[in-house]
Amino acid sequence: MVNMEIEKATTEVLRKIKKENLIIIKEGEKEAQTIISEAEEKARKIREEKEKEANYEIQKNRQQELSFAELEAKKIIFNVKEELLDKVHNAALKRLTELPRKKREKMLKALIVSGTKDIAKGCIYANKEDADFVKTVTNLKFSEGIECTGGILIEKEDKTIRLDYRTEIILNEIWKNSLEEISRILFM
Repeated sequence: MVNMEIEKATTEVLRKIKKENLIIIKEGEKEAQTIISEAEEKARKIREEKEKEANYEIQKNRQQELSFAELEAKKIIFNVKEELLDKVHNAALKRLTELPRKKREKMLKALIVSGTKDIAKGCIYANKEDADFVKTVTNLKFSEGIECTGGILIEKEDKTIRLDYRTEIILNEIWKNSLEEISRILFM
């Protein structure tokens, strides 16, 4: 249920940002095309100047320029895509952090119920913002707050088991497992 909430929020963010991302990608592709065009023009001029001297040398230089331009274009497109993925990831995390109080408490309660199935006795940690709510929902000992955007961390009394249900950890796991699909949505 929590994963569905996070996936739903992530998908919604992806859809909203995709339109903006396509514009940025097109600008990156346009810039890459300009680089390729400039490289082709440079290669053509080199060929005309050196044609009498050595046709082999001209072809070699032209190919090097084109290869370099193509490599640069690929680097630009890769960097743009990487920036967009970071932007989407950060937007998804921000969106999860800004969930309305009731949704946030519902998610926390579901995490606590899930975690206490595996750890009945131990400590529970949450950020300062969620501490009061978490204390009212569980019988686990509440320890000092933790630095996180949301979620909880539950630790067995003997500290042998730790369940990390912090929002950023859950999102990162979903992100890692869905990166191919996210990339397909953004860049296809």
